[in-house]
Amino acid sequence: MTAQLKERENALKQEAQREMAAAQQDLLEHSPDAYRQHFSFGIVYVEKARSSFATAELLRQADAAMYQQKRQYKEQLPLQ
Repeated sequence: MTAQLKERENALKQEAQREMAAAQQDLLEHSPDAYRQHFSFGIVYVEKARSSFATAELLRQADAAMYQQKRQYKEQLPLQ
């Protein structure tokens, strides 16, 4: 992968993460205090040249990204 393509991938991932974080914040602001709601997501970037990925492989990568995001979220929670 070229440096330019990697830079584009990172920019797209960051943009998607910002959008998802905003959606999650909106969910928190509009949910009852008794229910702390959140969601996890996995972002996968597919190069146009490699668009022949199998669906199972895309889902595997998205699941891995989602579980990484879940771990990061849990690490940020205050201890109760």
